[in-house]
Amino acid sequence: MRLQRLILTIDHFICPSYFLKSQYLRWGVSSDRLSVIENLPAKKLLDAQKQRSQKELVIGYFGQLNRWKGVDLLVEAVHVARNQGIDLILEINGPSADIQLLKSDGIFWNGRYEPEQLWERMARVDVVAMSSIWFENSPMVIQESYQCGKPVVAPDLGGMAEKVHDGRTGLLFVNGDVDSLAGKMICLAQNRSLLASLAKGAAYHAIPRQRLINAHQRFYQRLLI
Repeated sequence: MRLQRLILTIDHFICPSYFLKSQYLRWGVSSDRLSVIENLPAKKLLDAQKQRSQKELVIGYFGQLNRWKGVDLLVEAVHVARNQGIDLILEINGPSADIQLLKSDGIFWNGRYEPEQLWERMARVDVVAMSSIWFENSPMVIQESYQCGKPVVAPDLGGMAEKVHDGRTGLLFVNGDVDSLAGKMICLAQNRSLLASLAKGAAYHAIPRQRLINAHQRFYQRLLI
């Protein structure tokens, strides 16, 4: 009831994803009160075509380390892949790491990072992984990954399934399924041509910052008419 009362006080909603728009429609908000405009990415870009030369597949995680982010699932999937002889490592970037997660081979915690450090850290990985067990909306890390030409492995859930184009900008795994996630990692480790193709697709789908600025400006200009 409180949410419904709050919704009535809002004239118009900007949704960064069609997934979020669908949730508002379920809550009874009319479509004419909803616009979909993606969040603004940061200004600085990396060379989207830059590829690492190291043998092992380096998977990067960027974000908070709480139970809803499913980092334990990600770590377990890395163990499954490594136990099958797959040469890969996981770099965890975020605050407050559980020390127990780090007591195994192939898992590295880089600690928290400032926004200006993100690009340097992404340059060290081949692919960015998400393992959230909740829906998410429009995770900025996906757009940031695309800006850096990094494909994304994510669950087939909520806004993540919308933003990651399976087989074009990354790979989707079955939500909450360790073996499915491990299988995607193994696939990328064993198929570098696929990894390179996904990296190009990720860079191609990076939304230019100016395009989004223009979209926001057009939206607010309409309000002033």
